Amino acid sequence: MSERHEEIARCLFRESNDALFIFDPRDHRVIDANPAALRLTGFERKPLLRMRVWDLFRGAEPGIVDQLIEAYQISWFYHSREGISLSRKAGEPIPVNVTVSRIHTRPDPMGLVVARDISDRKQAQEALDRFFRLAPDLFAIARPGPDGPTFVRLNPAWESSLGYRPDELKGTSPLDLFHPEEREAARSCLDSMRGGRELVGLEYRLRHRDDSYKWLSLNAVLADGQYYIVGRDVTESKRLTALRRAMERSELASRAKSELLRDLGHELRTPLAAIVEYAEMLIRAEKEGNPPATGRLNPLRTIRRNARYLIRLLSDLLDLARLESGTMRVDLVECRVGDLLASVVELMAAQARSRGLALTLSYRTPIPNAIRTDPLRLRQILINLVSNAIKFTEAGAVRVETELDESRPGRATLIVEVIDSGVGMPPEVVARLFEPFYRASGSGPEGAGLGLALSQRMAGLLGGRIAVRSEPGRGSRFTLSIPVGPLGAGDRHHVPPNIELDSSEWSTPEPVPPRRPPTISLAPVPEPVARKEGPRVRLLLADDNHDLRRALAIRLRRSGIDVVEVEDGRRAVEEYGRCREEGQPVDLILMDLRMTVMDGLEAARQLRDQGCQAPMVALTASEAVDPAEEGLFVDRLVKPIDWEVLRQTIDRHVRGSLDNDATGRVQ
Repeated sequence: MSERHEEIARCLFRESNDALFIFDPRDHRVIDANPAALRLTGFERKPLLRMRVWDLFRGAEPGIVDQLIEAYQISWFYHSREGISLSRKAGEPIPVNVTVSRIHTRPDPMGLVVARDISDRKQAQEALDRFFRLAPDLFAIARPGPDGPTFVRLNPAWESSLGYRPDELKGTSPLDLFHPEEREAARSCLDSMRGGRELVGLEYRLRHRDDSYKWLSLNAVLADGQYYIVGRDVTESKRLTALRRAMERSELASRAKSELLRDLGHELRTPLAAIVEYAEMLIRAEKEGNPPATGRLNPLRTIRRNARYLIRLLSDLLDLARLESGTMRVDLVECRVGDLLASVVELMAAQARSRGLALTLSYRTPIPNAIRTDPLRLRQILINLVSNAIKFTEAGAVRVETELDESRPGRATLIVEVIDSGVGMPPEVVARLFEPFYRASGSGPEGAGLGLALSQRMAGLLGGRIAVRSEPGRGSRFTLSIPVGPLGAGDRHHVPPNIELDSSEWSTPEPVPPRRPPTISLAPVPEPVARKEGPRVRLLLADDNHDLRRALAIRLRRSGIDVVEVEDGRRAVEEYGRCREEGQPVDLILMDLRMTVMDGLEAARQLRDQGCQAPMVALTASEAVDPAEEGLFVDRLVKPIDWEVLRQTIDRHVRGSLDNDATGRVQ
């Protein structure tokens, strides 16, 4: 070897990043070591040269050194790819790849050990192994081949997700797991990755061991000649997504149904209101005749009765739709419960009288002067219960009995019982009594089967419930329980215990404070218009239904009220301004909410913006509408409009304006 070659060899030995150890084959002692060997082992040169080369691997696994010696002696060559532990002067051994070979030197050959530090690679491999072992997602490495990729490594998550042990899938093709309908698409995606494309977030169905299919979201990349595949089981997520979409579709359908019913309600209520109003007018005209034309009066009463039935049925259907869709709301306000109970019994007196029944209201205990509840819903529940009792009672009486239960501290409960002497019910009927549309065959008069179902659900909205006790032939007892909260001593009001209303009038053992029908205030009420001694009350009536508007206007004018009629919201704004300019201001405005050109809400906003102080009452065909939310209206009336309620509403907001002798309920 020339001096130049020797210099090159020495330079390579000195500058190599691998640790190089030259040893004597006879006694295996280290003859020389390069600087990288000193750095790697931590030994200084002199101590290292006194060591046998195999001593450097004393920390290796048992048998490794013997394999090194045997391989060197037989073939003069050994190479380890898996890593062998190399001892260090201080600290833990480090993994190295080792190559042992013979150097042909003169006069005698020498042995050479090349050790390459693979600590970083080993740590990365251990991290990868740990990740493979513990990761909840599915990981796999697959090797491309002429017949498609094959698995070379998989983590345990494949078994928990698809039921296959990793060793079962090793050597098989990933494509075999794909759903037949998606297999070719998956193959095309894998082939396209050879051009550098990554597979990101694609969802496929893979076969489970039980032959079912699971949805997996797959990511894959081709690197270092191998496919690295990551999968996540999204079966449950897909199921929940499908469920959520189904619920959204159901909610959309429910909202669409509610909107349809609301619109249908408006379209039906308005003409029905006109029918009822004109029937009322004709009945009144006939009754004022001398003698009444009975041949025309009875058909008119039939028209009115059936129109009212259709209106009640429509109202119940709309309420049921709102309850089922969760859109029914309750407005909790202070309510004079005694007045409310009295008004219900007074209202139902005519129905009881028509069937020859006594109707009584009694108080077992003192009751609160006022409670906080939704008077509209509570009144509706009580009317349903009393009406139902009257309908199924042929003879005897219907009793409404009330008490306050304070047995639980801090939780007072108002109890109202409706007791009848009717036909009663067997247990199987009672069990289904609150189901919508349920009607017991042969049990009595026909009906839609909605009143009790709605009452129970409304009671639930108020925090209460309705219980039933009944026996065939012995009548029924419906018990309504409504929480009223804690009460102070000043909240109790002693009511005479035996107030009684027969089929036509009240009779009481002692004077009773005057009662008035309950009113529902929807917004802060402005100062009422002062009592007028000279000019008559002027009322602005806005409704786009000509028939109903004309009928209301006629009855109002007969009651001594000046009525200005308009057909839409824009005309209402214009007429109000004209009346004010002419010195004939409007005292009260009746405003339909749904009108063409401009609706009632927008008209009310514009009127308030112009400084209108006149009280405005909303006319609506939907009980779900709450026009008080914006503080524009002082009250609302639901079509068809009960003339007595309208009279009281006008009288309340324009005090003393009506000649009560000229108005009143028409029977």
